[in-house]
Amino acid sequence: MSISYLCPATDTPVGGVKVMYRHSEMLSRHGIASDVCHPHDPAFACSWFSHAATLRRDHSFDVQSDFLVIPEIWAAPFAARCLAVGLRYAVFVQNGYRIYQGADERGEAGLEQAYAGASLVLSISHDTTRLLQRKYPGLPGERLLRLLPGVGEAFGVAPRKRRQIAYMPRKLPEHAANVCFLLRGVLGEGWSLRAIDGLAEPQVAAVLAESAIFLSFSELEGLSLPPMEAALSGNLVVGYTGQGSGEYFEQPLFREVVRGDIPGFVDAVRQAMHDVDSGLLGSQAVGAQVRSLAARYSSRSAQDLVLAFGRRVAGLLGGGPPQAPQTMF
Repeated sequence: MSISYLCPATDTPVGGVKVMYRHSEMLSRHGIASDVCHPHDPAFACSWFSHAATLRRDHSFDVQSDFLVIPEIWAAPFAARCLAVGLRYAVFVQNGYRIYQGADERGEAGLEQAYAGASLVLSISHDTTRLLQRKYPGLPGERLLRLLPGVGEAFGVAPRKRRQIAYMPRKLPEHAANVCFLLRGVLGEGWSLRAIDGLAEPQVAAVLAESAIFLSFSELEGLSLPPMEAALSGNLVVGYTGQGSGEYFEQPLFREVVRGDIPGFVDAVRQAMHDVDSGLLGSQAVGAQVRSLAARYSSRSAQDLVLAFGRRVAGLLGGGPPQAPQTMF
């Protein structure tokens, strides 16, 4: 048995790509054969984060022993190929707001077939699950599994914090530019803004470790990792939940801003600066919340759910004689 994750060949920081690599690694470490397949560029491998994932260079699959994990943005076209040859698959929905992007020339009929024909549908957050249930109310609950992204151990707190506010300028750039423009006139003494852009994961972790505040410009996302990584690195997080991250955006560590409320965003950052200067980051409440978040979204928690998924796949395949490999794409 082998589980293959179909993955876009993109070497810019995209959380969903890293999640698929990490899940495949978890399965492999625990004796469940798994790999990552980049169907549009078989020679590709991500380099913006370190990994030990097995990369699949061929596109031939055994319908008896192979299982595909298809991202929601490719659901209809790749599911159709699987259904044509009898290859079992799951649709992995990491962003419920991109389900519609997985259509093919058949439109919603192709999507309907993709989700109806899936052995399992994987969801990254409560918000994503809710969206799936709204669109496909007939989807059996036993076929819908919740997974977690799992935050790596690279993210931690530096011994000494700076009066530094970190943000990712590629996320909603117009919003980020407006907030930073207004903040520059009201930053307290010693405070500075630090853009995180074009950095590999270790460098991002280093910036977050020394920062005290992180600005979240999450758009419509399944479960945004940067705000969580920032919080685990000891930052107060101010900004948008992107909807999916609402399940962990709780005070005092997180301060939600209504999307588009730029003046309100600036006011919330000013309050956060005051709270940092007043010692909130060293408080018991913040410490307890960081520990709770770390336990809830730890690599161990993610691993337990991924391994449960692997066992479900093993039960679905159930053995059988090998078949002639099918070239899928």
